Amino acid sequence: MLQEAESYVRSDPPRTMEIAAEAEELASKDRDVQLRVRAALLLSRACIHMGKTDEGEVHARRAFNYATANYDVIGLGRSINELGVYCFIRSRFDDALNHYKEAERLFRSSDATHDVGKVLLNIGNVYHRLGDFATSLSYYEQCLEIAQEVEDEILEAKVLTNMSPFFDLLIYDTETSLNYASRTIEVFKKMGDLVGLAKAYSNMASYQRRSGDYDAAIMYSQMALDIDKKFSEPIDHLSNYYSLAYSYLLKNEVGNARDVIDEGLELSTQFPKSPGTLYVQLANAKVMLAEGRYAESLEMALRTKEEMHAMGLEGDASEAELDVADAYSALGMYDKASPIYRHIVETKEADTRTRMDHRLSYIRSKYEVQHSKNMAEIERLRNVELAEAVRRLEELNTQKSEYLAFIAHELKNPLSTIRSIAALLTADPLMHTKERRELEAQILTISSRMFDLITSLLERARTERERHEEVSLVNAATVWTHIVMQAGYAARDKHIEIVTDADATSYPVIATEQHLVTIAGNLLSNAVKFSPPNSTVRVTMRHTQSTKGNGKPVVLFSVTDEGPGISPEEMPLLFEPFQKLSSTPTAGEHSTGLGLHIVKRDVESLNGHVWCESTPGKGASFYVELPLAVDDSERGPLTIVRKMA
Repeated sequence: MLQEAESYVRSDPPRTMEIAAEAEELASKDRDVQLRVRAALLLSRACIHMGKTDEGEVHARRAFNYATANYDVIGLGRSINELGVYCFIRSRFDDALNHYKEAERLFRSSDATHDVGKVLLNIGNVYHRLGDFATSLSYYEQCLEIAQEVEDEILEAKVLTNMSPFFDLLIYDTETSLNYASRTIEVFKKMGDLVGLAKAYSNMASYQRRSGDYDAAIMYSQMALDIDKKFSEPIDHLSNYYSLAYSYLLKNEVGNARDVIDEGLELSTQFPKSPGTLYVQLANAKVMLAEGRYAESLEMALRTKEEMHAMGLEGDASEAELDVADAYSALGMYDKASPIYRHIVETKEADTRTRMDHRLSYIRSKYEVQHSKNMAEIERLRNVELAEAVRRLEELNTQKSEYLAFIAHELKNPLSTIRSIAALLTADPLMHTKERRELEAQILTISSRMFDLITSLLERARTERERHEEVSLVNAATVWTHIVMQAGYAARDKHIEIVTDADATSYPVIATEQHLVTIAGNLLSNAVKFSPPNSTVRVTMRHTQSTKGNGKPVVLFSVTDEGPGISPEEMPLLFEPFQKLSSTPTAGEHSTGLGLHIVKRDVESLNGHVWCESTPGKGASFYVELPLAVDDSERGPLTIVRKMA
């Protein structure tokens, strides 16, 4: 009987209540505690899906009392987990987290893996609501692993529903986000899970709205609402009114948006303490603004902002803050709107940096997990003497993992330079036209190189036939001099002087231009990062003979800074990937621990040699030797001093 009730809980909650109530009565007569707990919890969950939270909590507490009296550990864990859901619905997130953590402890003590997966999903939901997306994603991934292990298709679809927005907003992986959203819709349709289907439709509506397809967003929001009107959790139901109204506003269909919000406002009176009510209020402020009711919009946005802060919904409160600024601006109160807009821009910039850090951390964690799995597999293959398979697996592991890290790193430095140039252009609107054009040309050159890099990487990924890039005769002096000029923009911000000294105007080497850009760019970027303000970075280029003792002619490129230096203990780690040493950038710049690893890889691919010499406290010197392609007779000292102070 209870199995039948469970099959209806997410498709026909009223039917579940009928069956579960009868089952609980029979279990009471038979004094079957476990069945009484299960029946009471099913009644509770059906009430949640029907928006009857007060009645549902009574059933959950009854299940808790049944389990406590008879110390049914699994039943107790499930009851505590269910009570945590009510804390979550009422935005008592700390209480919800405490309940979930206690339930997790009970489940783990009983080896109830399936139940552990379910409570991990709930813990992830709390961190999601609190805006701690990285922690939330970690719990979702643990839940996903368990769902796949126990082959629970519904649990897997639930967690993918919650993970889908993260890949779009946090990891910037739109394709994965859309795949997850489409997949969950298919699963919930197949399983007849209307609760899950409404959430999946809501996710798809948000995705389509962010993509600019407002008609599709309206369609999915309406489908979600059609299900919600039958039964749903209050926060989901009310949130979909916000989503639908906002999509209508983006299409300038203000009348339709007003109709939707009026219906949502009427429903929200039943749930005054739900976050969903605040979302309806937020949408109402937007609609009022579009209707020209500026003062009313301002009052509503201010009230909603404060209530969101009180609930700990900081991410949503920032959107209300934007509505406040828009209302002030519409009222002509620019003195009040301007500082709010400025704060919003600063907050979004900080948020973008945080999200990029999260993305890199995610890539790094995936790299480490995959690396561990691959190394374990390598060890297994070694044990059965499959040496060739091991060699190939190691090669694939290195290529795929390092390319992920390489792309993230190599795009960061030129983007940083473009941002510095853009800051110069913005800061000095009266800049001389010639100088402005030179800076604009630098942006074009750097962005072209980035485009070339991306194109070459995509081409390599597509073909995977050539194991080495095509090289040609390149004048290293030309490339490196240009990179020094680029580094100068970042150096100027820190009042650092870059002095370049070369003994020739030409150093012909066999390479790709991108190799030389990567080598010099990373070394100079590190030198500027780790140098104190008002110091000097020295760059030299010299014809000399190889330090390997073979007497072959080489070009010696060196970068010397006046930073903190590198200790002898850390020197062996210097060129390893993802190694962040004790020294830190002097102005808080970002560092991934990948640059020197990439330099070493590229130098060695050109049959060159790279090393470092350093005395702690007295700076560091990095040296790169590359074989010269031909004897160069175009000698003549060249000294360039660029003042960046």
